[in-house]
Amino acid sequence: MVNSLGWESIFWINVPIGLIAIILGSKLLPSDIQMSKKRIDSAGSLLLAGFIVSLIAAVLLGQETGYGDWRILSLLVFAVVTFTIFLRIESRIDELMLDLSLFRNPLFTVSILCGFLVFISMFCYNIIAPFYLQSILGLSPSNAGWIMMIYPLVMVIVAPLSGAMSDRFGSEWLSFIGLILMVVAQAGLASLHEGSTLIMVGSINSLLGLGGGMFQSPNNSLIMSTVPRPRLGVAGSVNSLIRNLGMVVGIAVATTTLFNVMSNEAGYRVTGLIPDRSDIFLSGCTWCMQYRQLFVL
Repeated sequence: MVNSLGWESIFWINVPIGLIAIILGSKLLPSDIQMSKKRIDSAGSLLLAGFIVSLIAAVLLGQETGYGDWRILSLLVFAVVTFTIFLRIESRIDELMLDLSLFRNPLFTVSILCGFLVFISMFCYNIIAPFYLQSILGLSPSNAGWIMMIYPLVMVIVAPLSGAMSDRFGSEWLSFIGLILMVVAQAGLASLHEGSTLIMVGSINSLLGLGGGMFQSPNNSLIMSTVPRPRLGVAGSVNSLIRNLGMVVGIAVATTTLFNVMSNEAGYRVTGLIPDRSDIFLSGCTWCMQYRQLFVL
């Protein structure tokens, strides 16, 4: 789509897909079993929104202006303050937006944390990989897309199987094995260079998808199995929120690490690829992949 229709097309394609999802959801998804009338936690909603917006803005804008900038520091301080107030309010009211008692269950908390760290790791790769495939290996956007598609395709195949296996054999060991496979795959990604073959890159992507597929479904099962049925919606929302935060943090970690390493290698501030200096880019890539391993470990 990027090759033939331009980069804008990758956003427009989501419009018909979204409309189809809305129609199918209204027809096929079951209606709520229980209905209850509760007041909306307006204060909690505003505080959580303020925390998320200020944190994401600070993380993303900090890549351009530097995290020592007073405006970025102000956003980070505001995020900490709003989140602290949010926790205090949520611990004192009855009809709260976020049931903090869910986090008293160690298995729920650990599973949520693992999902957060894995999504940081995944999006470090998603951001770096297109630059490596196109700028270092010389692939076109479409061919780079085909290589990157191996990872989600393997996940699509493996995730349902691992979900069924987790129902039968338990989720803990499958999640652990998935994490181990992801660490091995990331070690392989950290070893890539300008002479790496497409077979090697594709194989590592397959292993990464295998590990991700074995981790995701069992981890979701762990999260949802630790909460009472009336709290399943809250648990699912928390899981989705944490993963989205992991995506944003992963993007920021990847780009910040990449450009900082490249700047140190080049001797001046770098905010993009340097022509004819693939060695500097590969050095930054290696550091990014090594940090990804730390998140999963």
